[in-house]
Amino acid sequence: MKRVLLFLVACFLMSGQVTAMEEIDFTVGKIDPNPIGHDVPRGPIEIPTVFIENYTLFFTSGHAEYAMSIKDEYGCVVYTNIVGSNETTIILPSMLSGTYELCLYAGGYCFSGEIEL
Repeated sequence: MKRVLLFLVACFLMSGQVTAMEEIDFTVGKIDPNPIGHDVPRGPIEIPTVFIENYTLFFTSGHAEYAMSIKDEYGCVVYTNIVGSNETTIILPSMLSGTYELCLYAGGYCFSGEIEL
């Protein structure tokens, strides 16, 4: 079984599709402090797994619904979108070029990571 799994991973790496994608490293921030009750979540926070290749974002299936924004180096929002829970790819506008901050908002939390377009 290990050999089959190793063979499949090697095939994916040689195909060039996996190596061109980069996983976005997110930091987590609370955006909706609850003044009533405890400020501790009932369960662990699930950080999204998102990959980027050129102008396409790839989300894992079964993710939460996110409000998405892209901010430039000055903190100005240059693009917004809603990422539905059944969407696995989002194509960003090709007019964007440079380094941006990708922010995903869900459940009172902001997940932010740097992307290069």
